[in-house]
Amino acid sequence: LIQVLIVDDGSTDRTSKVAFEYVKKHNIDNVRVLLLGRNHGKGEAVRKGMLHSRGQLLLMLDADGATKVTDLAKLEAEVR
Repeated sequence: LIQVLIVDDGSTDRTSKVAFEYVKKHNIDNVRVLLLGRNHGKGEAVRKGMLHSRGQLLLMLDADGATKVTDLAKLEAEVR
């Protein structure tokens, strides 16, 4: 089971609003949004996201798409 946690580190670009709208529109139950309220920086956002995550294997991805989600199965196989 894959779960997604979106961490909104006090963004001003409607990140959380877009995430909430997408989840509601597509009736998705495996996505959560963590609102930090104000910007604490990337390191703190990653730390808090990991602390609020569930599961045995955790993967952090930036929203810029630099990491390809299509390689998730290969990565999981290597880790296990």
